[in-house]
Amino acid sequence: MPSIVKRFLPICLLVTVLALAPRPAPLHAQGISLPDGFVQSAIAAGFSLPTDFAFAPDGRIFVAEKAGRIRVVQNGSVLGAPLLDISSRVNSMFDRGLLGMTLHPNFPSTPYLYVAYTYEPPEASGYSQEGSRTARISRFIVSGNSANPSSELVLVGAGGTFDTIGSPDMHDTRPWSCEADDRTPYPDCMPADGMAHTIGMVAFGPDGALYAANGDGVVDFSGSMRAQTFESLAGKILRIDPGTGNGYTNNPFFDGDVTSNRAKVFVYGMRNPFRFDFHPETGKLFVADVGNNKWEEITIAEPGDNLGWPCYEGPEQTGISPTCGGLYTGKEHRRPTYAYPHADGRGAAIGGAFYTGENFPARYRNAFFYGDFNASTIDVLTFADDGTPVSTPFATNAVAPVRMATGPDGALYVLFIADGTLRRIRYTGGGGDDGAPSVALAAPLPAGAPPIVTVDTPADGAAIAIGATVVLSGSAVEEDGTLVPDAQLRWEGLLRHKEHIHYDY
Repeated sequence: MPSIVKRFLPICLLVTVLALAPRPAPLHAQGISLPDGFVQSAIAAGFSLPTDFAFAPDGRIFVAEKAGRIRVVQNGSVLGAPLLDISSRVNSMFDRGLLGMTLHPNFPSTPYLYVAYTYEPPEASGYSQEGSRTARISRFIVSGNSANPSSELVLVGAGGTFDTIGSPDMHDTRPWSCEADDRTPYPDCMPADGMAHTIGMVAFGPDGALYAANGDGVVDFSGSMRAQTFESLAGKILRIDPGTGNGYTNNPFFDGDVTSNRAKVFVYGMRNPFRFDFHPETGKLFVADVGNNKWEEITIAEPGDNLGWPCYEGPEQTGISPTCGGLYTGKEHRRPTYAYPHADGRGAAIGGAFYTGENFPARYRNAFFYGDFNASTIDVLTFADDGTPVSTPFATNAVAPVRMATGPDGALYVLFIADGTLRRIRYTGGGGDDGAPSVALAAPLPAGAPPIVTVDTPADGAAIAIGATVVLSGSAVEEDGTLVPDAQLRWEGLLRHKEHIHYDY
């Protein structure tokens, strides 16, 4: 089955031809490994690169897709028509896209849907979609199972226009977006110069404010220092008024102008704070920052904290800029509450969710569940009596988790971008001691051996130049030697970057 792919490949492309014969089951049907007494099931499937989800009070579940659509799960079925489709406004190259979504706490009485996405301005038509862009946090009005795209109110990022894009045809290169020639940040502009570390999660805090995670917006180190200034919106957790997008007068860097960039900044000095949650009792912000080459971080962040990036990664100094000198000579920054190294296949922390239900055993209540995208794991972070963080394995073979939340039924819901499935994990009891970890398959393995797959080109270990056209060819045969028809084969290309994998690039 030959195929041709043309992409910009910054690091390494892993190419696989997959046999789609009816017998082999999807990866997750072969079983997420869970502690004794826990079971998992698919609640909804068939999504295209899903990134986030939200529960409505009436039982509906809204699921965001990376390309810019919001789907509706109602009465156990995924509706054909999307709630919202803004794909024409969304740049979804590589790790960009519509990555965050939440509902107003009083929904549907207050019928607002909030989304975070990388913006594709109409003037960029004709330019490479891999070029620099900007990001937005917007509000839409929902009526029934529809949200009118024309109801969009841009809360943050209205200053991110085509004119404020640095290099519309190239990524990770100067001039940087959202900056004047003298490097002064433009107001209300969130840069997305790289194709990763972009806008991520949006969620309401216990104080009623809207919080948003925005990465440093660049893969190249030379642009990441903007995470260290609160005049830029890059590399920050923002805290804004959900009605206006303005900052608050009690935000840590308020300067007398609620519309200024610094008035919106709550925490700074982060690389890619993709997901976060608030402790259900203390209200403290727990944020996971995806690391570069060595460390993953989970931090309890206080207002005004500097988490150190790009001067620090985990406990280590990076030493990349003279600007970091102050942090190296005594200026305080918030060290990670819990950090783990890139080892044993781990390398991309997906900040999860506090379990707030009653279904799980008591040892899990108010515990912080988090995933590692690279290792396909879900772990549980708790604290010893002396405050020492303790991370315990919970699930393996959990491939590509991107979002977790406690559901209204007390189960833990996990969204998987790779197979497009929203799954529910419940405790049914039995077979274990209070749910202590012990490997158990949640579903039986399918019978029969999978087809034998051969990739002819490119050769194993081949180096692929940036911008090259890649010819893919391969085949698959059943265990009895029968050739699998081309119609039952598909290609999957995965980009390995900084020790983790990207499913879309």
